[in-house]
Amino acid sequence: MLHSKEPRGRGALGACSSCETTDKRPMTVFASKSLQEHFVRGLLGAAFLYAAYQLGAPGQSWLALGGAIAFLGLSLWALRGCPVCWSIGLINTVSGILHRKSASPDA
Repeated sequence: MLHSKEPRGRGALGACSSCETTDKRPMTVFASKSLQEHFVRGLLGAAFLYAAYQLGAPGQSWLALGGAIAFLGLSLWALRGCPVCWSIGLINTVSGILHRKSASPDA
């Protein structure tokens, strides 16, 4: 039996027929699996940014400046980029959760 090469799109109920609704992976690089995970990443990123700001204040030693650069790198890792990237990820996370809810057979 041959499989038809129909273009994937929206089904009769408006649910996306091109994705797996049971898949819990994020939809983009910036998104997280859950809102809790995303907010934890945001809090960590904000804490690391604050630590970098405090260590990089004028009058600090060169060693403190190295620590500030390290905390800045950690904040970029936790936020998956800059704070704007984190915000885009928040929107993508919420969108993915709503998409999975609307496409699930229980909804």
